[in-house]
Amino acid sequence: MFHALCGDVSKQMTLNNEPLKLWQWKNVFVSGHWMVTTGAKESPLIRGIEGELLNIRESTSQMGKKRMSSLIEYSTAWAVQSGVKLRTTRYEYNYYGHRE
Repeated sequence: MFHALCGDVSKQMTLNNEPLKLWQWKNVFVSGHWMVTTGAKESPLIRGIEGELLNIRESTSQMGKKRMSSLIEYSTAWAVQSGVKLRTTRYEYNYYGHRE
């Protein structure tokens, strides 16, 4: 669901007049969500191995259900407020891969 949301945003929005790919929007949302939920005033940046500035962010694969639900809600709210037309997603298979 989160990747579908990021895909919809990447096709319809820019950030600072720059088009971003799905994975880049994923980083933007994870970073923004971290800022809001931790109350941080700035993002932790470090210098990468090639001298680039790097935002060390949390991993979505390590998020629990509650944290991921919060991220999806945050990202959806931003997308809707920004006028993104979200596609309707319906899953036909359950957790075990069986049709429901």
